[in-house]
Amino acid sequence: MNKHSQQIKDIIEYLVKVYNNEHVGKKSQNFFKSIPKLDILLNNYFLQFENNDEENKALVHKLEALNKLSFNENKEGYTIYKEDIDPSEDSPVKLSNEQKFRLNLSKEEHLRYASSIHKHIVKSFKDKLGIKPTNKAKEIKDITVRDKKVSTLLKQLNLKIDFLNENCSHDDFLNVITGKSKKNIYLNIPNGTFHYILQKLKRYFFNYSITAVANTEKIHSSKGTILTPKNILNSPIDYPKHKDIIDIVFFENN
Repeated sequence: MNKHSQQIKDIIEYLVKVYNNEHVGKKSQNFFKSIPKLDILLNNYFLQFENNDEENKALVHKLEALNKLSFNENKEGYTIYKEDIDPSEDSPVKLSNEQKFRLNLSKEEHLRYASSIHKHIVKSFKDKLGIKPTNKAKEIKDITVRDKKVSTLLKQLNLKIDFLNENCSHDDFLNVITGKSKKNIYLNIPNGTFHYILQKLKRYFFNYSITAVANTEKIHSSKGTILTPKNILNSPIDYPKHKDIIDIVFFENN
C-alpha cells in the first residue's frame, strides 16, 4: 500500500471513529487537510491504479464504508489550527515537526472537521465512478401534520416518560420528522418503545411511515447510534417499556 492509499485509509478510519463517538486521540496537524489539499491527495490516490477495474473495485469498497456514515453539513474546508505542544526548549526530548504539532481536539472539533470532508470525499468517489445524483429525494413527499394535537401529545408524552434527551424538545422532534429541522435527536428510551410510539403516531400525519421517520437520519438511539429503517422495524416487542403510560397519553389526546 503506497502512502496515498494509506492516507485515504487513515482518513476513512478516522471518519468511522468520529461517527461512532470512539476515542480518536491526538492527530498530527498534517492529518487535517483543507479541501484543496484533500483534492490533491485524492487525485494522487486515483492516479496510482493500473486500470479502471482495480480502481472501481477499491472505490466501491470504500464507498460502502462512507455511505454508512452521516454528518451534519458543515462549511467545507473547516480549518484546524496548529497547537504547538512541544515541551520547553530546555527539555532533553527533541520532537520532530510531526510530533510537535499533534492536536488534542474536542469531540465537537472532530465532528466539525469530519463533517467538512465526508461529503466531499463521497462526491469525489462517486464522480470518479460515474455515479450521477438522482432526483428520487425530490419525489419523496415530506411528512406533514394532519392533526395539530400531536404537538400537545408529544409534549405530554415527553413529560411522562422523558423519551427525549434533555437537549431535545418535543418541538425539535416534530420539526425533524417533518423536514423543518436538521437537528440531531437523541432518545432516552429503548428502540422497542420508540417503535411502539411511532406506530401510534401514524394517524396524526400525512405521508407518514416508520421508514420515512428513520430516513431523516437525525434520530439517535439511547446508545447514540443513528436509527435506520432496519433497526427500528426489527425492534418491536410484545410489551414495550412504558406501554401503559403511552396508551393513556394517546387516549387522552384522541
